[in-house]
Amino acid sequence: MSKVLDRKSKRYYKTGVSADDSEVFRLTGDRYERDAKAEFLSGNYRQSFSDHRNAARCYKGALDKLGSSSKDIADRKNIEAMYLVARTEGRKAALYKATEKTPLLFRGLMRKIKGRHILSSFVLSLFFSFPNLTGNIVGVNARGFISFLGAIFFFTGIFIFYFYVLGKVLVNKLS
Repeated sequence: MSKVLDRKSKRYYKTGVSADDSEVFRLTGDRYERDAKAEFLSGNYRQSFSDHRNAARCYKGALDKLGSSSKDIADRKNIEAMYLVARTEGRKAALYKATEKTPLLFRGLMRKIKGRHILSSFVLSLFFSFPNLTGNIVGVNARGFISFLGAIFFFTGIFIFYFYVLGKVLVNKLS
């Protein structure tokens, strides 16, 4: 036989918010988000990351407190969007903090490279390396040069993949 103990009202993470109204969580999240943006612009990336994380936690708490009425359903979409923005901006602040001391060229690469750049480089290398895939439309006459171009795209993809992964590893270390 087991007993069920009454629990105190759930306190959401480290934000200091403990309420039953979703509006309190949303307003607190907005305050954290506003502070995070100011910290990011001033160059204090660690504090910005922390504030974005707290904003995301508050928005998550607001989502948990919402009911199923029509007004709450309309608010849910808005709060979900704010939650995703807070998480994305938090990752951006973490990346900026992690790459502060790297050389300028590498810092720019790690901050700007996205997965779509890597994918497009590998797809282009595939098309240029094997002209049969495109029905010999690409590189009918210049087979040697086109294969060389495919190799360049392939090695470019590997190069930018390295910086993409390095940026992700640095962000995960900071989190």
